[in-house]
Amino acid sequence: MKKMNASVTPQKYTLDNLTATTAQVKNAQFTGPHGEKVVVEKKKFNGLAWLIISALVVGLLLFIFRPSLVLSTNQVTGEQTLDWGKLILWSLVFALGITLIVWLITGAGSMNVFETKVQA
Repeated sequence: MKKMNASVTPQKYTLDNLTATTAQVKNAQFTGPHGEKVVVEKKKFNGLAWLIISALVVGLLLFIFRPSLVLSTNQVTGEQTLDWGKLILWSLVFALGITLIVWLITGAGSMNVFETKVQA
């Protein structure tokens, strides 16, 4: 019998006719009812990667379409030019929003999200 980490509160999970506690589920392997291996891993959300990629994509879109959020007007000539500070700021703001939405939709905000893989 494996030792259980005392800091983890045991909770029951049912995985295709398999029952295990939280401590047993983390990176565990089970044998299914038909002899197949069921690997259970904690699902991880890589927020930094989402933030960087979405900031680059949003920044590129803001650069191409040049909305008024990222433009500065010259007071003397009235000419509008791209303000790189505003572009970086707004791309980070939009990227944070996108990352938060993706994090909430994928369920990564839940502490007990597990992914099961069946291996032959």
